[in-house]
Amino acid sequence: MHEEFDVVDPSGLRLCNTISLLVPAQTYHVNCGWTKEVSLPVVEEYTCRLLLALQEVLPGDIQEYFGLSKREVEVLVETLVHNKLAVYSNDGHLAPSPMLLDRTKGNPNVAASLTKYEECIEEPVIELLTLSVMPKSRYNSSRFGLYEIPIPHEHKSLSTNQVAETFGSQYRAYLDTARQQDRDSKRKRLYKVGACEIGRPVQIPVDIDIWLLPSSTGDVQVIKRASEKVGDIRQRPLSMELESRISDYLSGIKLSTGGLSLTEFCRAFYDIVLNRYVDGDDLDINRWLMDHHLRKTGYDNQNTRAMIGPIYADNNRITITRTLQELAKNWEEGVSHNALWLSSSVPLWAANSALLTEFCGKVAKQLSEERKARGKITALLPADDVNDIYRLRKAYHSRIPNGLGFKGQDLQDKVEVFLIPGQLAVVQYHFQPSQESAVTVPIGYLTHDPERLKRVESFLNHRLQHRGNPEILWSQDNNDDVAGLLGKSWMQALGLEI
Repeated sequence: MHEEFDVVDPSGLRLCNTISLLVPAQTYHVNCGWTKEVSLPVVEEYTCRLLLALQEVLPGDIQEYFGLSKREVEVLVETLVHNKLAVYSNDGHLAPSPMLLDRTKGNPNVAASLTKYEECIEEPVIELLTLSVMPKSRYNSSRFGLYEIPIPHEHKSLSTNQVAETFGSQYRAYLDTARQQDRDSKRKRLYKVGACEIGRPVQIPVDIDIWLLPSSTGDVQVIKRASEKVGDIRQRPLSMELESRISDYLSGIKLSTGGLSLTEFCRAFYDIVLNRYVDGDDLDINRWLMDHHLRKTGYDNQNTRAMIGPIYADNNRITITRTLQELAKNWEEGVSHNALWLSSSVPLWAANSALLTEFCGKVAKQLSEERKARGKITALLPADDVNDIYRLRKAYHSRIPNGLGFKGQDLQDKVEVFLIPGQLAVVQYHFQPSQESAVTVPIGYLTHDPERLKRVESFLNHRLQHRGNPEILWSQDNNDDVAGLLGKSWMQALGLEI
């Protein structure tokens, strides 16, 4: 049978992972002087045009031309002289000023403008990898615990002169991002940067999309696209220099070794499709992508389908929630289910902000038959001591609702399991498409086939055996206990105390 899938691109280009990283940044308080070109009122503008056309006029001529009162023309002339747009000649005529002639080049068809000066304190955000001015935004809590790229040594202690120089060279980018609603911002110019004070440090979340593009030559191309993201809105692509810094950081992260091989993964979960593309410990992802695009990677029944990319990716989340909606038609009234999420040892597992948070929120709703109730999603993680507990809680508590810690670091390897006992499972293996980056791509299948579900449950049961009672690392509901998160049937299957 052929599984259904979303066609991403006729070439086979496919989004296979999205990770989030934190770019270090600093806010500053900068005393700035601005100039702004302001349009003149209509009467003043056309008086200037009249002066440029005739070169000299009497105030009475202006009064007669525009039909003004004596007092109105007096105010008009005083304003033009005060703003240095007009001057009196020796014989008492009104003439265009040198400033007006300079701005319009003596052309009466060019509208004159007035320069206004203002001083204020600006609060730019400067990222500390490439010293670029970034938009000032509010970030939600889903960024907490993500990997933060370290600040380069040369940028750890910026002088106020460096900040002033950086802001001065990028003030236009600052205006474009900080004052999008200000229609006059394009008319503003920075003419002075004064005192500068350090504000608070911030962390800017950026998303890196990992795309794989197969080719007829057999070599898959890894394409990275990075952009700043706040909530669901992509703000703007990052500069090439900043993308280069991020790539350098990713290439410096090392993947752990050991655990199940890809061949052993296929054997353990009876992944007969993926096994066709395995040669030793290598995966021919180029051929898999091309066959998947041609709908040649289907499983033996409609209850199992291939799944590439993190389970919280948009397409995968939609597939999971739709499958649960179908399964829920056979649930008893008022029933709720738990989801057990065995983590992977790859360093960037669940390193995502908005997508992961959205996944947990929407899938939890589908785990309960009642509209107002929610099921529980619990990450299963290795935690041997207090330091592990603190580190794991900091890394994941803002994005995954619950976490249970088991003894033994061998709990994890490159395998990832998302199991809703008796209902649905996703099993994936994290392979590394490029040795130049620590980013992995999870690949495997989603199933609600009874036989494959038994295999997955048996595998997870074996992984959790003989590790003793787990510890609650964090919980969305402070009243939860281990049995409430793990489920009583699993407590019994593992021989744990209830």
